[in-house]
Amino acid sequence: MSLPLVSEVQLRAWASILLNHSFGGVHPGDLVVIKGERIAWPLIQAIETQVIQAGANSQVLITPPGNDRNRINGSSAMAMFGTVEQIERVPRWITTLHEEMTHYIEIFGAEMPELYNGRQPELVQAIAKVNRPLVDIRCSKPWVLTLWPTEADAIGDGLDFQTYTDIVVAARTVDPQSLMPSMQVIHETMCRSQRVDIKTVDARNQNSYHLTMEIGGTLPAICCGQHNWMDGEVYTSPLSRSVHGEIFLDMPRRDSGTTIRGIYLKIENGVITEYSAIEGEDHLRTVIETDDGSHRIGEIAFGTNPALDRVLSHPLPLEKMGGTIHIAIGQSYPTRYPDPVVALERGERHESAQHLDVVASARPGGCVTEVWLDSTRFMVDPATNLWMPAK
Repeated sequence: MSLPLVSEVQLRAWASILLNHSFGGVHPGDLVVIKGERIAWPLIQAIETQVIQAGANSQVLITPPGNDRNRINGSSAMAMFGTVEQIERVPRWITTLHEEMTHYIEIFGAEMPELYNGRQPELVQAIAKVNRPLVDIRCSKPWVLTLWPTEADAIGDGLDFQTYTDIVVAARTVDPQSLMPSMQVIHETMCRSQRVDIKTVDARNQNSYHLTMEIGGTLPAICCGQHNWMDGEVYTSPLSRSVHGEIFLDMPRRDSGTTIRGIYLKIENGVITEYSAIEGEDHLRTVIETDDGSHRIGEIAFGTNPALDRVLSHPLPLEKMGGTIHIAIGQSYPTRYPDPVVALERGERHESAQHLDVVASARPGGCVTEVWLDSTRFMVDPATNLWMPAK
């Protein structure tokens, strides 16, 4: 097990951002769950120390390397050799812990992603469904996700370990407030817009695609470190049935140890009716065929962080890159609707066990050719990789 070179000063700053910026501090009586693989122990320890120094309590959950994000009953062995009935037996103490915790921190970073190979699609889908109620409980409380650099992830992105580490750590210790100016113009325009139009092209055959969706009446939000760190995006959930057309997404996206790249989606009246991928199509199929909601689009977002100038296939940094857009296959965000219950009844939002962010680049050479919010066209400044309204 190779550990990245991260200084004590960097670890303390990183932990402080998660606890004091993302959460606004923790206090006596709080119970903070900290979850990550053993390889992330230096950061786990730094967070735990600051939690205890603040007078709160912590519960550290070490994720086994063969369990992607420590999903309940989600070990590689269960996903290869188990049954749906076994997966559905959720220990009561797991639910109790989720109900009693006050804050949740999850640290991404896989030590041995090859252990995910060989899992059965129907079992992976069952694991996702069983975990959805627990995810909903976590998301009802203060939560934040971050990424620890691992040698396996560096290899997956074709980088040497220290270079990868330097990129990840530098992006996580930047001042969160420095991201705000690049997001405010997009947010203000989204808040008064009714419709999003996205035009893309597949460079292999020059096929052009056009995707439209309605966002009027939703609640766009700025992400500046409250739930993800690193961060930098402006997002909302579209009206589920309004999404229509086709889109190509060029950026490589790693999910459960598998890279998906070159995604094509055809969506009719809100439902994904056709799909393909240049790489990872079988995994994409497993995600989309999970449930009815995984055939729909649950998010539309602009990536706005200009400090992320290298393509990393882990979704946390990938979807934040300045000059990108992403959509999510699956679950809508209930918080993006004024009345989530009414929105669900009307079919304006949907639920799913899945939420897979897939990304397209509008930087030079990327597949995105046009993005419109109503009559305002947004373009990427090639000098800064920042989104800006076209003049």
